[in-house]
Amino acid sequence: VALTSTKSSTTFIQRPDLMTTDIPSIWIEACAGTIKTKYLICGFYREWNHRGDSSIQGQVERAETLANQIEKARSECKRIIIVGDANLCSEAWNEEGYRYKRIADVIKTSLDTNGLIAQKLAKTYHANHADKNGVYASSYLDHAYVSQECTIQEVKCLSYSSSDHYPIVVGIEVENGKQQKQKRII
Repeated sequence: VALTSTKSSTTFIQRPDLMTTDIPSIWIEACAGTIKTKYLICGFYREWNHRGDSSIQGQVERAETLANQIEKARSECKRIIIVGDANLCSEAWNEEGYRYKRIADVIKTSLDTNGLIAQKLAKTYHANHADKNGVYASSYLDHAYVSQECTIQEVKCLSYSSSDHYPIVVGIEVENGKQQKQKRII
């Protein structure tokens, strides 16, 4: 679900040309500020199982689909913001023994190739049930990737939620021309 304001000076249009039914992602084009600077914004969810395929190879292929979307978006726009539930622990995804390393490497390579930076967030997942040892798991499963051309104002996760994941907020400074700068959070 993507919600946009109809009373905003920023215009929003859905970008189905960047989306596919193979993975759950939503791409929105936002034109903001007095000079209508273009941003491409994506929300995504990395599924464990898609149409009965829960194999690692299937998950790698779906990560490649997201990587292709990122590449296509980057080929037309410098300012990209991506947030989502990656279901990959960003604290562990560089470790050699990480069990989802093949999937994580596809996404990390795409970020590097396309000039996006994975933002540092607090733990965003906090299980609402204990495991068999009575431990409540927590992890860095939700991610924010922002292109180098965006001026970041803030990146944080909110400390309240209606699920076991905390929402992510990415605030960027919108360019409004040479003389006047106005800050707006997208």
